[in-house]
Amino acid sequence: MIAMMAFVLAGCKTVDLRTSTIKEASTTKEELEKQGRALLQESVIAMGYDKLDSLDTYEAVVNFKWKFPWTLMPMNAFPGSGRSGKKSQKFEFAPLTFDGRITYLDGKKKGNIYGLQGFRSYQIPDGNELEFKTDKRRAWGLAAWHYLLESPYRLLNKAQIIRYAGVEEMDGIFYERVFATWGSEEANSEHDQFVLYINPTTKHVDLAHITIREFFLPMPKGMAHGVARYAKRQETSAGILFPESMILQIMNPKKEKKYVYRVNLTEYKFNTFSSEKLYPDSNLPRYQDEKPVSLE
Repeated sequence: MIAMMAFVLAGCKTVDLRTSTIKEASTTKEELEKQGRALLQESVIAMGYDKLDSLDTYEAVVNFKWKFPWTLMPMNAFPGSGRSGKKSQKFEFAPLTFDGRITYLDGKKKGNIYGLQGFRSYQIPDGNELEFKTDKRRAWGLAAWHYLLESPYRLLNKAQIIRYAGVEEMDGIFYERVFATWGSEEANSEHDQFVLYINPTTKHVDLAHITIREFFLPMPKGMAHGVARYAKRQETSAGILFPESMILQIMNPKKEKKYVYRVNLTEYKFNTFSSEKLYPDSNLPRYQDEKPVSLE
């Protein structure tokens, strides 16, 4: 009973991903920032993410495989995408923006397209005309996955606060960590916090622990965080080491087998279509890598 009450109370408190290295720092914030930025810059170069600047568009085929009992819960950001990993979709993104779309390649929704432009969602049912229509679930999914794929470089460029977050051992690897956020170093309800785990040998980001301040479903504050494990990366024709396999976990980092769902991303292609394809309404503003204060 006491344990259950503790769990409930923990769920009511906003999660704060600051590490003890940050909270109890014996060095100055300026030194932690310098060290954190240098480490993140090294990782970005090692993974080729700086080459995102030279791209107009890219695409990838994606498969989602959910693990029981999570298959029973309405957490899938892309309804109809399948839960067994056997159905495929295609992501199409304009890099370093929040503009993109997903096309269903299999199943009952085959041919259907759902997109996000200027933080407004639209859909193109197979064989029908485009319609801007509120779709919080898929809009969240598109923005989240777009950012997950590019986050190391985008954080380096745009995060207002970056700190070296110390070392943590996981699976026999002593990862160096980088903390990034906006607004204030302390947890706040408006901005997400990121902790990137950088492999000391490859300098790749192997894992990201991330808060989820906004979600398409209600979630207790203390549970609103999760982990993206970049289980395998592949060198693409653009020279970027994009993830080939990712594991998504809820709350704190866990062993790989304890996941909510696994994602495979294959057939990366670059500049095969014009970015104008992702901007069907020429009158909407283009926010690039910024979120608008208001859409009204």
